[in-house]
Amino acid sequence: MAQAHYTKTTFALAMIAGAAVIVASYRAVPAQTAAVQVRSVWDGVYTGAQAGNGAKFYVSDCASCHGKQLEGIDDAPALAGKEFMESWDGRTLGALLAQMRKMPRDAPGRFSSAEYADTMAYILSVNKFPAGKSDLPQEIEVLRQIRLEATKSTPAVPAPKK
Repeated sequence: MAQAHYTKTTFALAMIAGAAVIVASYRAVPAQTAAVQVRSVWDGVYTGAQAGNGAKFYVSDCASCHGKQLEGIDDAPALAGKEFMESWDGRTLGALLAQMRKMPRDAPGRFSSAEYADTMAYILSVNKFPAGKSDLPQEIEVLRQIRLEATKSTPAVPAPKK
């Protein structure tokens, strides 16, 4: 009889410990998720120097289809202005990079990661997004955390304390 009580007690303690581990792991998930912070193009996600490099590359390799002013030509879409912003508002720079990697049409993906990132920085600069202190990353996973927003959102202001 004592053996049965001991087994039940051990089993109950193991169940409580298991439940505690599960609860602790669920509490850790939001902390890990919070570490991945979505940024905005309004946060200054590229440098002016990077956009300058992208401008040179754009003129030599992209302007013949997308236009000197990024206005789009024939079926090549605009990369600046109202049409561009309406198409890309709310999407990520990772999605934009995925689209850019389909270019040029005659040899998709032939450019380096740095050339795509520099060209994207140039596109952001022409669309009047502010430059920052760090180059735009080249990794698509990082770019998926940067949202292209047509207008700068204002942070919520807490109500004054009474």
